[in-house]
Amino acid sequence: MNLPDITEVLDTIKNVDSKVNSQVDTIENWINYQRNRIEENRKLIYNNSEESKIKIFKILVIDFLMRAVRGERGNKIRESIDRHIKSFKDLNEKSFLLTITDGKYRWGKNTGTFIMKEVASTIKNDYGWDFDQYFKEVNVNYRTNFEHDPFLKIKFIGYKVRDLAVSNFNDKYIANDLHVVRVATRIGLLNYGFHILKNDKYEMGNNPSDESNYLFLHQLFQYLSSQTKGNYSPVDIDRAFWHLGRSLCSKKPKCSECPINRICLTGKERNAT
Repeated sequence: MNLPDITEVLDTIKNVDSKVNSQVDTIENWINYQRNRIEENRKLIYNNSEESKIKIFKILVIDFLMRAVRGERGNKIRESIDRHIKSFKDLNEKSFLLTITDGKYRWGKNTGTFIMKEVASTIKNDYGWDFDQYFKEVNVNYRTNFEHDPFLKIKFIGYKVRDLAVSNFNDKYIANDLHVVRVATRIGLLNYGFHILKNDKYEMGNNPSDESNYLFLHQLFQYLSSQTKGNYSPVDIDRAFWHLGRSLCSKKPKCSECPINRICLTGKERNAT
């Protein structure tokens, strides 16, 4: 079986248009937007001001809270955190409860307040509010998906929301999403993962809700990125497939309109029939 070349796939789909809300742009530009966003967020790490530390805290805790929050509800939480958390003096249970209540957090006041309190406590107790130290550990341990991250010890915070949070600062982490994984599966890219199974911690599969599948997918996207010789990070690949999934490779794929339909294994099969 001739498997698709990941660089060829990405280079071919980068001119596809994708619409988010009312904005239409090419996949290449969406990738560049995310790259710039990560770069701006990284600058906060090296700024030792209280304002920068609070901004980083809010970026992290918003994603830690996300779980299955989408759309309007997610926006309400973001707006509420911006209203109520402005300085270190706001990092208390009363402010957290007000934030969660005002933001109409889907999973309840107790859960939301608990997560915010535990995240603030972990940053303070484990890192002394030194985010540079934390993100150095994130970067050093990316190959194993930083399985000893202290944030993963907090109830309700698993790999997916942790990866979502740190992907705002580090392009080696992605929150494996069912829609992104579906695109990778259709293209045929999961077949590059057989060597990963040497470690029995991983199980080849495309279900991000299964931890052994999730960790396999983390390794797979690291490998795919390495095959692009530094041209595309895991976050770049994630963004590209997310936008391809929104535009052409949705629940009912538009293979006839897709520029990789002669590269993608699913597209080849459809062309042959």
